[in-house]
Amino acid sequence: MPRLRERGIRAGVIKSDSHGFNLDMEGKDSCRFSQAGAESVAVISPQGWFITQKTEQRAGFESVANKMEGIDLLLTESRSHGTLPALSLWRGKGTPLVGEDVAAIFTSEPHAEAAAIYEYNLNDIEKAVESCLFLMGR
Repeated sequence: MPRLRERGIRAGVIKSDSHGFNLDMEGKDSCRFSQAGAESVAVISPQGWFITQKTEQRAGFESVANKMEGIDLLLTESRSHGTLPALSLWRGKGTPLVGEDVAAIFTSEPHAEAAAIYEYNLNDIEKAVESCLFLMGR
């Protein structure tokens, strides 16, 4: 993020959490409103804002992404909700993401399935930034 920001890129991130989350802190008004049954709670401050929204099902990726304002690049940690193109990060566990939508793989160890994809060291932050800028047309 710092290297993207140095180049004038305003990035947003969508993180997927299959376990659920809770931003409210016990004793805060926003927590009390949620506990009292509010379906949605927003907190607005001079530095920014956030909204928590109760849903019966996981929200759609695009509907959440469309609420993000003032960004040039949206990064997501997802195997199924992202859009083309993808940068794959593989730390040697599970199966690497190497489909036709993958522009490059960043890995700590070479993988035979990734032979036709640009491959870089997992810790090569500069190459990750260059890849993002290239894919953004910059």
